[in-house]
Amino acid sequence: MNGLRLALLASLFVGGATLAAPGMAPVAVPARAAAYALSVDGHEGGWAIGVDVRESARAAGRAVRGGETVSEVTLSLGTELGESVRTWLSQAVNNTDAGHDVAVTEVDASRHPASERSFGGAVRRKVRFPAMEVANTSPVHLELTFAPETATPPRAGGTILTGGRVDRQRRVNANGFSLAIDGLDCKHIARVEPIDFVKSAGGRAPGGPAGHVATVAVVFAVESSDSWTKWHKQMVVDGQGHDGKAEKQGVLEYLDVDGRAVMRLELHDLGIMKLTNERHEAGQPDKMRAEMYVDGAVLSFPRP
Repeated sequence: MNGLRLALLASLFVGGATLAAPGMAPVAVPARAAAYALSVDGHEGGWAIGVDVRESARAAGRAVRGGETVSEVTLSLGTELGESVRTWLSQAVNNTDAGHDVAVTEVDASRHPASERSFGGAVRRKVRFPAMEVANTSPVHLELTFAPETATPPRAGGTILTGGRVDRQRRVNANGFSLAIDGLDCKHIARVEPIDFVKSAGGRAPGGPAGHVATVAVVFAVESSDSWTKWHKQMVVDGQGHDGKAEKQGVLEYLDVDGRAVMRLELHDLGIMKLTNERHEAGQPDKMRAEMYVDGAVLSFPRP
């Protein structure tokens, strides 16, 4: 069926799961921390909290097996990840990842296998780091989207691999983050917009100059604007610093509810592209928005 969208999304990090079918209201299913066991190239991948399989007969023959056509799959990931998934994500942020064979096993409330799907030759299309915002306490998650060359229909049962290191699940809310950039006032960052690492043969971030792996946009209180304005003048207004001397290094950490780092994203050779006043409601503090390119990134997962 054209445009068929199958979604089974567990609640983010904690609480019950929901089953959402097209045109139907979500139906509650038993609470669990994760709903899907993952394996990558036969290695334990940890757990996903949601899977979205997009199927379309117009996908030009992509991933056809058993009369089924799969155009792309999105995994919603918490922190309960195995080494194979952590490695894939770490390579993805630098556009050095390759194709993988992925198995996704849905489990019941007791984490016993219920059904399994396999995706061969899965090539990453995008890794999305969530929007973070001081005023938002909702849980957030990471998304990994890939396009498979082959796909199998769901089959009963499945295999859950064990034996490797899988980080335990830790809740991360939208306000759980810390950003530091050399020489810039980051004390009043209100929001970090979603960061996308999109697969590209040339390593080009959509909307950004050639050679950059992503763009990062932040919103901050106007009281922090002095250092940002000086940097913008240097790189954009005066046209200096394109030899790399004015580029900066930064670190964005995603924190659990206890304030401990869950993921650490190093942002290398940041360059500012835009600096604008942020529109806001009457009576709200003035804010500014900065948009930057990123030449390179390193993702790590600190141990609890």
